[in-house]
Amino acid sequence: MLALNKICFSLFLLATFNLYSQELRNNFFEEGLRERILFLNQYENYCEIRSIALKTSYIAKKNHYYKTSELILRKLLECSDDDLLVYSELLELYKETNNFDKVVGLNKFARNKLSNEKYTEFEISRSKYFSKSYFKYNYEISTLYSSNINNGISAETIELFGFPFSTSKDSKPKSGIGLNLDINYEFNIPTKNGYDKFISFVNVKDFPNSIGDNSFLYLGYVRNSQIENLNFNIYTSSRLFAGENVLTSTGIDSHLKSKRKFFKKIVIGIRDDNYLANFQSGTSLKAQIIFDSFLSNYNFSYEDFNANQDTYSFQRYSLNFKKWEFNDLDLRFFISKSIYEENFFIFNKTRGDQTYSLSVRKNNPIFNSYQVSLDITRIDSNITIFDSESISVSFKRNY
Repeated sequence: MLALNKICFSLFLLATFNLYSQELRNNFFEEGLRERILFLNQYENYCEIRSIALKTSYIAKKNHYYKTSELILRKLLECSDDDLLVYSELLELYKETNNFDKVVGLNKFARNKLSNEKYTEFEISRSKYFSKSYFKYNYEISTLYSSNINNGISAETIELFGFPFSTSKDSKPKSGIGLNLDINYEFNIPTKNGYDKFISFVNVKDFPNSIGDNSFLYLGYVRNSQIENLNFNIYTSSRLFAGENVLTSTGIDSHLKSKRKFFKKIVIGIRDDNYLANFQSGTSLKAQIIFDSFLSNYNFSYEDFNANQDTYSFQRYSLNFKKWEFNDLDLRFFISKSIYEENFFIFNKTRGDQTYSLSVRKNNPIFNSYQVSLDITRIDSNITIFDSESISVSFKRNY
């Protein structure tokens, strides 16, 4: 019995030592990576230290710092756009992260930059991984706090026909903690100019006592046309609030990718919105210019919405700063101005809204499996009943 206890104790010590050694190795690996990145940052031209940059990218990828790895490889392409090894490393990275969309962009870049001989070699490597139809899916579960789960009215009083009325307690914003579920599923079919896609997306927010419960369902088909850099997106979506379908939309967008460096693509779309309240239903025409830099993605858009009742028709101008990334920090900002066409009789005003939204996301840099988010949204309207503000914080786990 004593010998068995000693054996068990020895195994326990061995296991503890192995875990401790692994932790030391991981810490050493991460410290080495940080030192390498600090060293790289001293150089504007990574090609001067190509072997060190490639090794650092490999270490970053091995430790699941995928964005850091990609950043280094793309910096190498900036100074040497015919380096086949860098292209191969990017293909390996995109394969490991299932980032097939970026392979399409890389393929077009390679076609323009590489010689025929080198591009043939690149194509052999690409087709080995990305020439077949494939499924892509992910789901995310998060704990969510919101200061306004019921889309309550912030104003203390509103004016009707020129007379002030106090808003009721039930109409005020209510806070709550709930669960958020995102499910995204894609089926991709290779074509000459990229991939055709069938897309489905579901978002469900569940709060206590069903107050503020809402969900969003989306089905879409992205079709690459025979014209290079042009594709079409046909979609339908539904939004439910407290179990009731409040909005169903159907639309089509055309996406024309630009060959110019200063913007990525132009999007023109038409959408039919059917609200629960039919007088709000109508047709939207939208134009958008999307800009894309190495660390950020932003767009300008114009929308003209014609509702069944003219008081709900509007023109909207928007700036959407979708993503600014720095290491594991993600910043997003949205601002819009909506100008309505007709006077609201009961308010004796023509409505005008300004919307501001700020999102900050902190990702887990090691496995990209956790994310903490802060979202702040505010709507300022010249008709106080349409004023709104909310703050939400979420902790998300990716699978």
